[in-house]
Amino acid sequence: MALARRLALPLGVCAVVLGVLVATNRMTAGASSTTGPARVLASALLPPYPYGLAVQNGRIAVIGAPGGACETRLLDPRTLRVQSIVGRCATGTMASLSGAKVVVDERPSGTAIRVATTSPVTHRVTVGPTLMTLPEWDWAHSGFAWGAGVLWIYGLGDSTSTLLEVSTTSGRLVHRFTVAAGPDPFIVVDADGFWITESGWGGSSCATACTLWHVAPASARLVAVRTLRVRTQWLMASGHSIYADVLTSVPHFGFRQTIWRLDGARARLAYMTPATLLPSTDFTSLTGYVVVGNATAGFFTISQLGNRTTPTGVGGCDTAAPIRVVRIDPATGRQRYIATLPRDLAGSDLDCHLSADYPHQAVFDAGSLYLLAGQSTLVNGLPAYQRVVRVTP
Repeated sequence: MALARRLALPLGVCAVVLGVLVATNRMTAGASSTTGPARVLASALLPPYPYGLAVQNGRIAVIGAPGGACETRLLDPRTLRVQSIVGRCATGTMASLSGAKVVVDERPSGTAIRVATTSPVTHRVTVGPTLMTLPEWDWAHSGFAWGAGVLWIYGLGDSTSTLLEVSTTSGRLVHRFTVAAGPDPFIVVDADGFWITESGWGGSSCATACTLWHVAPASARLVAVRTLRVRTQWLMASGHSIYADVLTSVPHFGFRQTIWRLDGARARLAYMTPATLLPSTDFTSLTGYVVVGNATAGFFTISQLGNRTTPTGVGGCDTAAPIRVVRIDPATGRQRYIATLPRDLAGSDLDCHLSADYPHQAVFDAGSLYLLAGQSTLVNGLPAYQRVVRVTP
């Protein structure tokens, strides 16, 4: 990816400023209005450029896009001061996964997917045979996940798609499944096994209901457990529960947006809570929004609403309204505002929801939310951010 223009500030400049998060007292149906005291916000100033966030060895990594300022700033998670700058950026060539690595080889014949394992005795790395070969576009909309010693690799296909179960210790192919989960599916693992469903990101070819498939631990069967309606916005898993923002088509109205919690191997519906504070779907780019966090601290996103109900169509965000940080309670699905981003930190063009595109706009680590903000322009079609913001709920 070529850099459209030179950086406006010297590389490595990172001034730390402190501010105060503004607590909101607005009452909203289906959501708590209690926000507690104002929360301290730390922000780090960056040269305007497309970035992604990650957590590396207890530090916040601000990763530059390839083709330009391809370097990674490692920040102190408390102060957001730069501790070091590494001269590389994320390429996605080799994704590290708990004892195994997905090796992506781009060849003239297509993208070859293999798995590398490391011997715990000799520490020797062994790269296994090609498990599948896909066109570059198809791999870009495929994915993988891991859990309980198993690596799950999903490969998008024209008519049918392939799901592989691979041992993270031996790299051996355990099972191969066929599943119609479309591009950019949700792939998660919890204590009850592996789950996959089609997402709103890929456009949801399942027009009225999308299937949720499950593979139990040590099972050789892929089972259709239930449906999740259409255009699921996000899917998270923890313990014996999975959490999702699900849209239901309502005749003559649009879509009803609800937060679901599904428990156990049968995906029993524990609750279905109206999503009153969350950003609307964005059908124009065939994508939804994302959340970060976990089932202990909560799930977090940003929203920009000017009324009391979730928008039902495209472009429902109110650009005149403040951008707020929302917490979703995993126990109930209820949402509440926990902070408001001051306009000078949010930027003039910050989108009204966390971007669903790679690289990640936000991460949650050690009790704090970190997000890229200060958006004011685009570089090669990607948002250029100028700040990293830390919010501690």
